[in-house]
Amino acid sequence: MKQAILTVILVLAFLLAIVFGGVWIGIRRWRRSQIVPFQEGLEKSSEQLVIGPESVRFRIDGQLSAMELPGLIALTATRLVIRPLAGADKEILIDQIADVATNNWFHGNYRSGMTWLIVKRSDGSEIGLIVHNSDLWVSELKSRMPSSR
Repeated sequence: MKQAILTVILVLAFLLAIVFGGVWIGIRRWRRSQIVPFQEGLEKSSEQLVIGPESVRFRIDGQLSAMELPGLIALTATRLVIRPLAGADKEILIDQIADVATNNWFHGNYRSGMTWLIVKRSDGSEIGLIVHNSDLWVSELKSRMPSSR
């Protein structure tokens, strides 16, 4: 009896691993398939592309703050654009950025030693981003902020 229960539990765990693995692979494929159209759309808007597009995981303070969302991110000369897996693009004009910092924690969330890029907007809200090179993002954002001009 105990062995039968253990077998059922192991089979269910294996099936869940397959399902979650499939979802993860689907998200990675979506990101890759969206990078070129995202970049082309930004280039068509005749804006200078500074960084990206690249994969990102992000959390928005006050908006689904308990959820970390996958997507794509790009920085142009005038705005920071985030394209989530689902929903409309979110953009922040460079003039609306009050501060940029990095931290291992963002609103109680720690990501296995990865560094959060934290963008504080002039209205006080914050967006936490996990990008590949947070130091590059910080330097590029700070050099374009109104306070550094």
